[in-house]
Amino acid sequence: MRPEERGLSALSHLSTIVPLWALVGNAVLYFLYRQSSRVVCFHARQGINFQLLFLVCVIPLIFLYLLSPLVEVLLGSGSALTAQVCRGIRFAADAGIGLTAAAYAACCLIGIYQALRGRIFVYPLAGKQVYRQFLRHVRIQDPAPKE
Repeated sequence: MRPEERGLSALSHLSTIVPLWALVGNAVLYFLYRQSSRVVCFHARQGINFQLLFLVCVIPLIFLYLLSPLVEVLLGSGSALTAQVCRGIRFAADAGIGLTAAAYAACCLIGIYQALRGRIFVYPLAGKQVYRQFLRHVRIQDPAPKE
């Protein structure tokens, strides 16, 4: 990986840290470098796919959190059971969002580190297909990620 590709690849992973900026930032990188650098395009596509996977995981958790006031209204706000159910829903949603966000940020930081070292980083669950397409077009020395 050339030095300028390292920086741009790291920038791709850096933009992925901020949710929703990943779609914009990585799309811009992809379209600017799609003819000149397959490596930068690979990392940009990785960031877009990982962002979409994150949204698929987090949006249902947000709806679960927003569901708790509706449950309170439907079950009646006076009972202890209703309060316990609503607290349980909020806790599950908070824990899910927190764990997902922590894993997401950790993966992005590892991606930045690997890109700066000149290595290919494949995001878990989201990057295998992009990696296979990348290997069809570019011969690299990195071994395939373990499944």
